[in-house]
Amino acid sequence: MNYLLVAALLLPWLRLLRVFRPSGAGRRLVIQTAKIGDWINSTPVIRGLGPVDVICAPVNLRLARHDQNVHTAWVLPGRTTMRQKVALGWKLFRHGYDEIYVLMPNTPNTFLARLACAAKTHTLDTYKTSWLVRLLGAGFRRQPHRRQELVLDNYLRLAQLPVNATTRKKHSTSPLFRPERPCFQPSPGFRVGISLSAGNRLKTLPMDLWQKLFALLAPYAPGIHVFGLDDERPLLEELRSRIAGLRLEIVDCLGQIPLEALPWHIAQMHLYLSTDTGNSYIADSLDVPLVNFAGPCCSQEQRALGARALTVETPGLTPFTFVFAARYTSALPPEVLYGVGDQELERIARFIEECHLSAAFDSTRDTCPT
Repeated sequence: MNYLLVAALLLPWLRLLRVFRPSGAGRRLVIQTAKIGDWINSTPVIRGLGPVDVICAPVNLRLARHDQNVHTAWVLPGRTTMRQKVALGWKLFRHGYDEIYVLMPNTPNTFLARLACAAKTHTLDTYKTSWLVRLLGAGFRRQPHRRQELVLDNYLRLAQLPVNATTRKKHSTSPLFRPERPCFQPSPGFRVGISLSAGNRLKTLPMDLWQKLFALLAPYAPGIHVFGLDDERPLLEELRSRIAGLRLEIVDCLGQIPLEALPWHIAQMHLYLSTDTGNSYIADSLDVPLVNFAGPCCSQEQRALGARALTVETPGLTPFTFVFAARYTSALPPEVLYGVGDQELERIARFIEECHLSAAFDSTRDTCPT
């Protein structure tokens, strides 16, 4: 309610000042303050409209700064005071944007779009959009979105871009940022990347499943590169204890790679295994072969779309976490959320074999599409 009151107080003055504001000369602003995976899934819009200014979450600033499609990147931390939001809204107003696209239509983002007073503002209208957001965004052009629809397609429709395989192509950094001092140099042999967990701990595969996956990988004697945050180290240590007898080399990259350098390191992999994490979408954007375990996440709404992506759904499990209505806990144990049966394991085994054969012809992979 505070947002409505502040907007009601400020808008008459802003509309008056807009008469004296210089033209934005076609400048566009994209507002996407969700985390890494959602940011990667928004990059087709950023590229299609670019160059654009963006408002992003602090975690994604490193990616935005290495994107040739981004002119200026503003940051909106998760916790800001009303005064800070009004200050950012005033900066946006002074830029005089012609068009604004709100990809994460929550209350703070809609408030900022309203204060910016663009000539045209476009926003998603989702299953989670509240009456307050609709009231704040009265007059905005709305693109409906439902749970069963691919959110990337509705991002593109929101931006009035064509929806096809070409426009759906994602990127992480553009062009691909290559670090001066990589965490590792690509070694000969079969290189596999994995993510043990994510910021949302609901996306943590059970150790029993990891054991089965590593048993499928062991005949190829791969180098397993573990990507993630340093606080995932207890998971890695437990995994080490369970696979001690297998022919596997573990490369520990936890907490060692800055986000802007992460795409280059993931691009060196011949295969990536993960739940629905930001890293899995980075792999997908680089056309790295990917096994993505959907678990409780709705793959109809958001999933890897690459030609070499295998999405594994849990038989009999109804998805209950969504892009705009995320869940972070569940009474169901990981063994139920990620209950992969023999049939799915056979599909994964065939996919691993195909990736290993492909790696034999690409043993020095160090580049990828940008």
